[in-house]
Amino acid sequence: MAPIFVIGHLFPRDQGARHKVIEALSDTARYSRANEPGVTKYAVTVPRTSSALDIFAFEEYADQAALDAHMASPPVAAIINLFTTQPELLASPTKVYMLSAAHEMIRSAVTALSDPTITFSILSNTGSSAPEKWHELVAKAEQRGDGVCMVLGDKDNAGSGAILVVEVGKSSGLSSDSGISQLQESHDLKLVEGYWWKRRDAGAKLA
Repeated sequence: MAPIFVIGHLFPRDQGARHKVIEALSDTARYSRANEPGVTKYAVTVPRTSSALDIFAFEEYADQAALDAHMASPPVAAIINLFTTQPELLASPTKVYMLSAAHEMIRSAVTALSDPTITFSILSNTGSSAPEKWHELVAKAEQRGDGVCMVLGDKDNAGSGAILVVEVGKSSGLSSDSGISQLQESHDLKLVEGYWWKRRDAGAKLA
């Protein structure tokens, strides 16, 4: 079964709320790294330079069973309890993207980067040449060879043509230079807690 990708975009109400949410997500990232081999990515990030309070969580699960087990884990129960008992922490509902990979490249060298450059972009995916262009984008990232590049299809909005691109490495910006189609949204992010790589048996090309 193909891996399942989940991206959560959270909107804390203020700095105090942001701290609580980051702490809860960071606890989950540490738990997943140590105890959940099926959770192959769990990265908690925030805007690098913007004053926005947004939080972005990037997650990858080896299969549906790994996702189900994670949702039943103690730290996820703690997060659910946090948002249930303190709904005022969030200014608006969390955006959750359930995704599948169209193209991806993952290098274990990303684990050696203490402060990787992270770019999360949402683009339109129009034109007959788009699939080939996305493949070229990942090939360029593979030549760079130091991180992660994922081109993800949004399964929740399959008819919208939206494509989500996640780049992690010493440098990024490939998606904005792709010339494929209109950039709808882009975020320059910083890793707060978590990991981008854990070996899995199948799926992306690993090195």
